[in-house]
Amino acid sequence: MRLTARKKILVSEAATVERAQKGKTYPAGTYIIPLSGVNRAVCEVLMAPREVDSRFVCIVFKDDMNPYYLAGIMDREIDRFLHRYATGINLQCETILKYFEIEIHTDKATRDTIGEMLRKAETVIEQQKQEIDKLKQRKEWHMRHMFVG
Repeated sequence: MRLTARKKILVSEAATVERAQKGKTYPAGTYIIPLSGVNRAVCEVLMAPREVDSRFVCIVFKDDMNPYYLAGIMDREIDRFLHRYATGINLQCETILKYFEIEIHTDKATRDTIGEMLRKAETVIEQQKQEIDKLKQRKEWHMRHMFVG
């Protein structure tokens, strides 16, 4: 692994950037950014294939790029980009194409290793969220049945 070998590129060099099309299913690993009502909390990577509302721009990374790796990179860079280029609450697709830069590792093996680590971390986080939901449901059941009326 070569962690220090990195370069800055435009997102458009590593991905297809387009406004979401109605009826089109986007693959897992697609990064979505809202164009109207820009909100950092809404930016996300799709973990499963699905349709996306047309108010989003979809960034579909090329096959040689690990989607989990790039989602991590995008999450790191999106705040800076939105602060600089979002005009009020709106964003233009052309702005993403022209100005959204990310810094990636040049070595594919490094990208894949980091992406796999991020995928495993995401899986553990999702499992923990499910466990918390189960505990909340159990607590709710116990609270309802605590007092006999």
